[in-house]
Amino acid sequence: MVPLSEGPKKFFRLSPDEREALGGFAVHRGAIEERLDVNYHSPEYVTPLLQLEAAFPDIRPLSAYAVVTCGPFGSAIKSDDYRASGIPLIRISDIEEDGTIDPRSIVFIDEDLSMKHASSQVRPGDIVISQRGTIGLPAVVPTTFPLWHISANLIAVKNPEVSLDYVRDYLGSTFAQAHFARRNSGQIQSKITTSDVASLPFPLVENASALSALLEVARAARDSGLAAAERALNGLDAFILDELGVNLPPPHDDTPFAISRASLRNGGKIFPNYYNPDRRHAVAELRRIGADFLDSVVHFVREQRTISADDQTYVGLANVRSNTGEYVDADDDVGGTVAVFAKGDVLFAKLRPYLNKVWVSDRAGVCSPEFHVLRLRADGPIESP
Repeated sequence: MVPLSEGPKKFFRLSPDEREALGGFAVHRGAIEERLDVNYHSPEYVTPLLQLEAAFPDIRPLSAYAVVTCGPFGSAIKSDDYRASGIPLIRISDIEEDGTIDPRSIVFIDEDLSMKHASSQVRPGDIVISQRGTIGLPAVVPTTFPLWHISANLIAVKNPEVSLDYVRDYLGSTFAQAHFARRNSGQIQSKITTSDVASLPFPLVENASALSALLEVARAARDSGLAAAERALNGLDAFILDELGVNLPPPHDDTPFAISRASLRNGGKIFPNYYNPDRRHAVAELRRIGADFLDSVVHFVREQRTISADDQTYVGLANVRSNTGEYVDADDDVGGTVAVFAKGDVLFAKLRPYLNKVWVSDRAGVCSPEFHVLRLRADGPIESP
């Protein structure tokens, strides 16, 4: 083996496997094109694209088969513009991994505002692609509404001249993702541009529809597995209660309930939910089995500061899925005061807790102050006196 310190000429004489073992790669000066950054010339991204060009010598860019346009300028549509009806706005957080749009989280904007940025309008049969965060995530615009609008963090592929399913599936392929990863120009957050999508090498194949049909069968099998997992997840509460030996009574059916004035004095609260029979029964049952307060096992970390350009991870409420605790990319307003968290901390949303947004952090970062930051006590649980 020849270390890099002995010079690039000796490194070029090594085999590709030997270069990989050294944890590096070399590029001839004549092979450098467009950009000088290491990521752009990484074999991880270049090799699939060279294989694609070898298989399709006459390959053309995506822009030869569709119109590629960007979303509106970043401040053109703000969260203050969201409405309960109007023109539906597609955001990154609305895109599912299976290439569909989640209808449950759709927001709307006024028709006049949409017409003001008409170039960012899309229709059923068009495709949208995420350009920030998780870059290159594609989705087909559904038929639910005749007209849609895209956010600033999306790029649209309009009026494709080839199979819609094939375009969507190819955008999620290894070759397309290598192209997008290679052209990532983000510093703090990953980013691709409209020209990056328009220049994507796009191969035409005779059996495009058949390939998409096979992928659809695979997706159906995956969806079936996910549905089974969801059913198992829904039974988790019953499993935990059984393991703890907690026996909750049937839910309180009658909406009205009454409490004594003494209970009101002892509770120190005046809002109804605090005295709801279901909550009171649950608390009594937890006390029966010896459950302690949460702060006996965790610290409530309250380290806050102003967000910085150096902060690479920001977690807002939109980044955490309800019930499942999954982290997702989302268009969320970032600015002002943030809370600091460490890897392994638990983020629990204190705003609208019924949404059940809980995330176990796999990295350090900052989050919305609408989260409680919980950190396990290093010395273990504190025993009640």
